[in-house]
Amino acid sequence: RPDSVPRCADEPQIGSSCLRASFPPWLIGLVHQITALLRALETVVNSGITVVVAAGNEEPGGYTLNVLCAARGVICVGAADQSLRSVADFSSWGPLPWGIPAPDLVAPGENLVAAVPPNRSLQLSGTSLSAPFVAGVVALLKQYDPSLQPAQIKSILTSTSTQLAVPYYYGPPPISVGGGLINASAAIRTHLNLNVGNDFKLLLRPNSTSRICITSKSYQEIRFYTYEFYSYLGASAMPPDIVSITPQQVYVAPLSTVCINVSVAQ
Repeated sequence: RPDSVPRCADEPQIGSSCLRASFPPWLIGLVHQITALLRALETVVNSGITVVVAAGNEEPGGYTLNVLCAARGVICVGAADQSLRSVADFSSWGPLPWGIPAPDLVAPGENLVAAVPPNRSLQLSGTSLSAPFVAGVVALLKQYDPSLQPAQIKSILTSTSTQLAVPYYYGPPPISVGGGLINASAAIRTHLNLNVGNDFKLLLRPNSTSRICITSKSYQEIRFYTYEFYSYLGASAMPPDIVSITPQQVYVAPLSTVCINVSVAQ
């Protein structure tokens, strides 16, 4: 509420944080300042503001992520290299504490031209450039549909990202590039209409529920099945009851939208 008057259309919609907060993840709960900052970020997200956080530039290695990525609901962004085919060699990666894979996705972040005062430009690299890139895509989504909430935006961006071929030494994809490289046009198209029959990705976190909405051009019955799941940090298949879809069968009238919930247990 910049002018102290609530609900007068000047509240912030998007936040982009490029603060550097490197800290051993196993000590998060022991430092008051860190826990207070994480709670503050979660409060901002819960108020309907989408928060994008830079993953950090601590180079590959387990548990090198910016500690602010541990705040629930934020979008943690790593950097893709100049070719946009892999993760940048300086970009931090996960997992987060408790084995949660992160970052959520990556965006261009190597050798980008940035404006600096006064009237100059520099070629820079870092996840501090990747995070504002994602914030810009969030602004496009919000412009199309102002009712979108942070969780919906995060789901759209991760499920429509482009999978990258990540070299083995960068670690498994979910803990180095998350859902992949952000794809702005795919995010907009998917939100407009998810064509039944197309494959799509959905990044699920432990003890969470994601919502998928489908718009149909004709009357049809749609069924959803869960059939094969693998752990991010290993090749072993997980029991089918780890993931549930409700409802599993829906009927869609022409030009109408139905939604389902996909939940995953820890």
